[in-house]
Amino acid sequence: MTAASSPASPCRVSVVADGPLLRGAVTAALNQAGLVAEATNLDSDRDRAALAEFGPAVVMVHAGQGASLTLGEMTEVVSTVAPRARILVLTESEEEGPLLDAFARGADGFIPMTTSLDDLARTLQTLAHGRSVVDRERLSRLVHPQRRPVDPRHSHDGTVLTRREDEVLHLLVDGSSTDEISASLSISPATVRSHVRGVLAKLGAHSRREAVASVLNVSGG
Repeated sequence: MTAASSPASPCRVSVVADGPLLRGAVTAALNQAGLVAEATNLDSDRDRAALAEFGPAVVMVHAGQGASLTLGEMTEVVSTVAPRARILVLTESEEEGPLLDAFARGADGFIPMTTSLDDLARTLQTLAHGRSVVDRERLSRLVHPQRRPVDPRHSHDGTVLTRREDEVLHLLVDGSSTDEISASLSISPATVRSHVRGVLAKLGAHSRREAVASVLNVSGG
């Protein structure tokens, strides 16, 4: 079992940011908070190999002004180099486009720069344990207004999601976990998982992340 997957190991986090000062400061703060954090970038094959070797459970990405890669490009590279890692976007911008692009390319959540260190550490730990973490209010502003003209219930092959599958899909987009969906819809977790399997099959997705990304990608135009 790798360090990234061992339940007894501290959460391993790679901090990917274009600015060395931010990268170093966040990494030091996370290490002081009890996580195992490593600062890195994606500039070279050597950097990317080091990221893969570190085996992070979560990779936090941040692209400031003038960055060589966009948030979406960073996310795509991380998804390729460390496919088992969850991806958290640290953002200071209110622009919808970059966030939608990052989600379409595999991001699992995003969090504003104003977040406290304690909240950031908890978010990273939660992601490492496989749960979705998003700023739900902000994600709703990004996605919900665009759902109606682009109906995500229609699958890649023309099959239409059932009403319950559509409800489950919308809750997945909102970042809800299996237990949260179960409580929201008053159905068992096993039934939730069954509906999720139906959603994935109809959307041609291999994971919840892919299903959510496909909806966000279409909504973003």
